[in-house]
Amino acid sequence: MDNPAPGRRQRKREEKTRLLLSTAMQMIVESGFDGLTMPGLAERADVAVGGLYRYFASKQELLAALQVHSISQLGVWIDERRTSSGLEGVRETALAVESFGREHSTSFALLELAISDPRRILDDEQAAQVQDAVMPILLGVAQRIGQAEANGEITPGNPMRRTMALWGTVFGCLHFRKRDSRIPDPELHSGPVLRDAVEALLRGWRP
Repeated sequence: MDNPAPGRRQRKREEKTRLLLSTAMQMIVESGFDGLTMPGLAERADVAVGGLYRYFASKQELLAALQVHSISQLGVWIDERRTSSGLEGVRETALAVESFGREHSTSFALLELAISDPRRILDDEQAAQVQDAVMPILLGVAQRIGQAEANGEITPGNPMRRTMALWGTVFGCLHFRKRDSRIPDPELHSGPVLRDAVEALLRGWRP
């Protein structure tokens, strides 16, 4: 029998890769990074362990691919919802991250775990891949902060340092999403708290 055409083989590989990433992501959300093992993933995805290593050479390579995939999703989500420049564009970015957390909870949970876990999960090369994936998002925020400064909306400052302060504020507030279902007052849920925190941060930068 003839071998499948290259295009068909490539599509099958891409489909299998998506399946493996989705399954691995769910395992991490359920049990943390330690809950993901290559044999466990192979069993759950119904593939041979040896076959799995043809897609990802190691667990660390798989973890890097998962983070890059989730960051890429977040970047597209932000770009589709950011319509303004300057300070309003900064605000839109923060709110877009919040809505991404609601609509893509599994991907967002993975990013939360990657940020909050104090261990060095990836080696330097893999960490650099993740950093390369997230930099366009951070640079987009820094650009809008720079525009806000040029417009006189905020005082002069280091745009990237302010970007990291905003990033930490957003993810720090959203880390409390797991408590929302236990808090009866919706005004104390992570979303309203996030919006207050972002507004307080932006007010601190104003003249």
